[in-house]
Amino acid sequence: MNQPPAIRLPPDLPDPWVQQLRKAVRPSLLPALFGSAVLGALIGLASSYLTARMTIAANLQLEREKATFRIEEDRAREQIKAYQTLAIRLEDLHSAYVSYQIFTRAASVHGMDKEDRATLTTQREAVGKSEREVIAAERDLNVAGTNVSKEMAGCLTDLTMALSAARLQPLSVLNHRDIDGRLADLSNKARQEADHVRMPIQ
Repeated sequence: MNQPPAIRLPPDLPDPWVQQLRKAVRPSLLPALFGSAVLGALIGLASSYLTARMTIAANLQLEREKATFRIEEDRAREQIKAYQTLAIRLEDLHSAYVSYQIFTRAASVHGMDKEDRATLTTQREAVGKSEREVIAAERDLNVAGTNVSKEMAGCLTDLTMALSAARLQPLSVLNHRDIDGRLADLSNKARQEADHVRMPIQ
């Protein structure tokens, strides 16, 4: 019985496959096997399997990259929001402190009566409340420990001391007008930090 003519193997047939076929099949059957449709089907099946595995791996890698991008994008958005919130709270504190200074200055002109003291107490408490909101905003993990945060620490310490002294001597707050400008400067810096946060590029 004549053996079917052997066909030349494709150039991309992996060498390990050839070695495994040689070990698994008797040498006398190799020419027939290489020339049969069985081997063609085997090669096609293995090729399809490898292609499917490569496609799955590529899709998994793509999904990982998308997930990483989303995480980085969310982190950047949270950082921007944290800085913007801090800037707004600092602006509110700045406005409250300016109002307090204005009322104190006005009260110093015509004497410090009972009504003036009550008004100043209300204004001082408004500043204190606004300061607590700034501290809460600064504790956000996206802001805490940054340059703005560190610079705020000194300013808020001075403000707290000024408010504490003003409880006993209301007019003493007029000696701390520089805090006004420092608060405004910190608010601007927080906004600048928000503008400089880099969004990830896909």
